[in-house]
Amino acid sequence: MINEILIWVYLINFVFLMMHETDASYWKEWRLFGKWGKSLSDKQGLSIFILARLPICIPLLYGMLNLNHQSGLIISAILSVFLIFHFFIHMIVRKLGSSEFAWPISYFIQFGMLILSSTQLYITVQILIKTNV
Repeated sequence: MINEILIWVYLINFVFLMMHETDASYWKEWRLFGKWGKSLSDKQGLSIFILARLPICIPLLYGMLNLNHQSGLIISAILSVFLIFHFFIHMIVRKLGSSEFAWPISYFIQFGMLILSSTQLYITVQILIKTNV
């Protein structure tokens, strides 16, 4: 039962991540990476941003499809921790004066990922403890 819950939480969290990536492309998130990101044209930045999702999404989808194995659970934990940190990075950048991601839908997506990632991490750790992995 708990594995089924993890599958759904992981899936919904992945969907929220994809919504965030769509939002991030609107806000041109690559510009937040200092001089390098700001030096890119919109076409260059968006192209790199989109292509970088290929090596990111493949392992995440692999993890979701393999939650009954240690490798999938480890990917689940890594994704959860990363998205929790990602949330706080966005909050820090906002406190430093950035106006990107300042729409209600952006807040909804980010807080949704925080809640889902916290839940996903908790469930993943419980399964890892239960299976003594």
